[in-house]
Amino acid sequence: MAKIIFTADTLIQILQTVFNDEDLDVVVDSSRNAWKGKTINEILNVSYFAFKHRANSTKEIREAIITQDPTLTNVSMLEVLQRSFCLVSISNIQRLFSPDIDQLAVEGTLQFWLQTEKIKLLESLIETANIMLCGVKLPINIDGENRKAILFFDNISTIINEEDEIGESAFATVNVSLMISPNVVNYTDYKVEFAITNDDNEVEYIALPITSIAIGNSMVPKSIPFANDTSRSNTINLSNATLFTISFDGYADNAIISHFTDSALSKAATNVEDKPDNNVLYTMRLTRLEKSYIYNLRFKDYNIITKNDTGNETHTVSFTTGR
Repeated sequence: MAKIIFTADTLIQILQTVFNDEDLDVVVDSSRNAWKGKTINEILNVSYFAFKHRANSTKEIREAIITQDPTLTNVSMLEVLQRSFCLVSISNIQRLFSPDIDQLAVEGTLQFWLQTEKIKLLESLIETANIMLCGVKLPINIDGENRKAILFFDNISTIINEEDEIGESAFATVNVSLMISPNVVNYTDYKVEFAITNDDNEVEYIALPITSIAIGNSMVPKSIPFANDTSRSNTINLSNATLFTISFDGYADNAIISHFTDSALSKAATNVEDKPDNNVLYTMRLTRLEKSYIYNLRFKDYNIITKNDTGNETHTVSFTTGR
């Protein structure tokens, strides 16, 4: 496996991909005339910079940015007063010691120089990004190599400056951590849904928030000796049964989980007259990497576990395919 080279410029590309996502870069609801109809990124108006050596102080950051953009020394330029800046630097990289697996942990620092009135917008952008990326492996491409990244931001720390080239401003520091791994299929590439008939008598698929899924194919083989050499034989598979073992928590507001639980608990209950059919077929849609498969399944085993602690009710269900 080829080894990627990770630089501050690489981090900038990833950050811009995240911050420019349409679900994150939304229009700001504000009474300010200058902000009306604009998205968060349009208002922040951040220019990202990367230097070979990390600046050690806010004064050095300011001087370095002004060196790259001389227009900042002209305080009369209204356009300059609306601009913000961010110095992106890498503080640490640790790579997995392996000749075959290219996996690395990256720690970076984002040092924003922006108007104080924009701090709240930056906080909202960072927090929303953390929520959006929680539990997600972000697909990225670095020098033609496909990878996946886990990314999260730390809290913002600020230093307020007096009147400056860009008006009343602040330095806001945000640490960012990444785990870059090979492009391997994981939990986020799977989606499990079951069909249910809603109140309008229409069939719809409801997502099942699983904690794990195991899929197996069980085949029945038959031995066939070679006609010209009876001491040797070949095998063929006569049948196949696909088995699914799914674990999930007992969410009280999920229609599929409520239906499964009621079916499992009612089978032997003495106060339930209409016992559920042991051979009811459920339609499941399994999606892996955007490709979907539909199965007809029936219960094989159903286990519910709840303990005298703060843990959740857990369900483990085994299904087998049927007709």
